[in-house]
Amino acid sequence: MTDRASITERLVIEYGLAVRPQWSADLERAVNELARESGMGSRDVEALALKNPGLLRVLAGKLTIDESHFFRHPEQFEILKRHVTPRLDAGQVVTIWSAGCSRGEEPYSIVMSLIDQCGTTALDRLTILASDLSPEAIALATAGVYHPWSGRGLSEARSVRFFRRREGGEIEVSEDIRSRVRFLALSTQEHVRSIPPGSIDAIFFRNVAIYLKSAAFLVLLEQLTLTLRDDGLLFMAPSDPRPPGDLFEASDPESAAVYRKHKRAVIARRRVSQDPSIENVAACEREEAACRAGSQRRQARPDESSRGSAAHTDTESLTPARRDAHDQSGLVNELARAVLRDPDDLIARFNYAQALSRCGARRRALFHANQIIARRRSYVDERRQDDGGWPAPNDV
Repeated sequence: MTDRASITERLVIEYGLAVRPQWSADLERAVNELARESGMGSRDVEALALKNPGLLRVLAGKLTIDESHFFRHPEQFEILKRHVTPRLDAGQVVTIWSAGCSRGEEPYSIVMSLIDQCGTTALDRLTILASDLSPEAIALATAGVYHPWSGRGLSEARSVRFFRRREGGEIEVSEDIRSRVRFLALSTQEHVRSIPPGSIDAIFFRNVAIYLKSAAFLVLLEQLTLTLRDDGLLFMAPSDPRPPGDLFEASDPESAAVYRKHKRAVIARRRVSQDPSIENVAACEREEAACRAGSQRRQARPDESSRGSAAHTDTESLTPARRDAHDQSGLVNELARAVLRDPDDLIARFNYAQALSRCGARRRALFHANQIIARRRSYVDERRQDDGGWPAPNDV
């Protein structure tokens, strides 16, 4: 396998990137650009990227387009203000995450819009997280200096209040606004693992999904769902694929591409194959298509609500079989959260595998059972080395 093919494999596995029709040209452009910046040859860059995770991350960042501007899709910021203003006015803490923030125009726009709505005193109760795969984009975002074209969505009042113009014509975000955003050079997949469940009020996840495989996109959406509060909002670009109906429901107006976390979000249906072969990726995507089709069939069936009854929200009125299924679904969701919080908790993973098996999800149960065996073997090997080579137990 060539270095170029190995790099593609690593990018697909580690970052979930989709191999698009123009992938070869994009990857060659990214490698050549990195070679010019580093003073190395393109082949040297490829070889080093396979050994250096930081360089591989830089290369992955160059495969995305970081063009944006302030207050892109302005109607979404109006929806955001209506969503979080009551919490801020009530003295509650609000956390907003800009996932895939590029050069920072998006998180800075969030801060400015909320200052317009609630004033600067509300900022003490506001936390803005912003992350991006590209370290270069994060460096530019932290500096907060932009070409005037990035400010084409700014009103005159905001330009005066939140920016200063530099001698070369560039615009610079004020220090007070910059200090309100916490930037991190992390992919969304990496960042989501460190965020406590149910702690985020709104996530901006715009123009990121277009770079991901469909299976990786669905898994990531599931993880984002876990981080949101029960009434949390997901902001996507109008051109992004629509999230599954069992995780999010469209906000009004639907054209704004804003989605509310579903009250009965079904978690832990999806996984990404660690084998990037075309056969396994296709099989995984067929499995996801079957899940979506099943969800659509269930939504299409008439239920108690269509006959004027609220039985679907009242577990007391369910039949014993349906009540057991309802309770089992809640258990699976709780155990999924426990595994996400601590992947090394083998007891939680064992209980999760059992719950999945009882629900009929035997393939996923077997996947987690194999994970338990692999982690247990790794633990035994470490103990054997630490204790001078004691024999492995027969049960492993």
